[in-house]
Amino acid sequence: MSRLLVRKPVRHTFVLIMTLVGLSALLTLWRQQFLRALGAFETAHVKNTKKSNPKIAFVAPLICFGLEFEHRNFTTRLLGGIDAPVEHVVAVLSGEDPSLQTLERRIRQDYPFCRIIREKRRLGNVGIWNTCLRYMRDVANAPWALLLNNDMMLPPGSLANVSAVAKEVIQDPEFCLGPMKIRNIKAFAVVVPGCDAAHPGCFGILRREYFSGLL
Repeated sequence: MSRLLVRKPVRHTFVLIMTLVGLSALLTLWRQQFLRALGAFETAHVKNTKKSNPKIAFVAPLICFGLEFEHRNFTTRLLGGIDAPVEHVVAVLSGEDPSLQTLERRIRQDYPFCRIIREKRRLGNVGIWNTCLRYMRDVANAPWALLLNNDMMLPPGSLANVSAVAKEVIQDPEFCLGPMKIRNIKAFAVVVPGCDAAHPGCFGILRREYFSGLL
């Protein structure tokens, strides 16, 4: 009787161990099948993503502008007029005017693609553009940039027109372009080649005729 009592727990333990081993093997098999299926799905997803989302063709490597105070929602109007992909959009907010705090919150909320550079002191227009050039040189490493005033308007398609001309004229490394007209509204914008970023404040030769009528 005692011998049977000893053997019975041993048998139960053996059966339990074998059951656990079998379950472990089954779970391992299921896991391998799941991972293979997941890998196949991910591979197909990546291929489909590449087909449906080809490399973005940016119309401009960098747009940069700045201001010392905001009024009449000019800045958000400008940002809303960017109707084509731009690799870097930068706003330099210079000074401590209360309107800049409100504008900064608005940009972060509604235009997250725009990077903000905050300067506590007032830089003036040349100082703002020099800040843009430093960003162009040190961060964006862009072949050219479009420097704007924040009160400019960008009519539909105008950004693509500027880009097409800029890509041609920057082949001459010794000049930049500006000022231009936008729908009979005189404004000021400059296209600068990458070499000018090494010499902040030197905007090269202004050749207005290249942009007359384009916008």
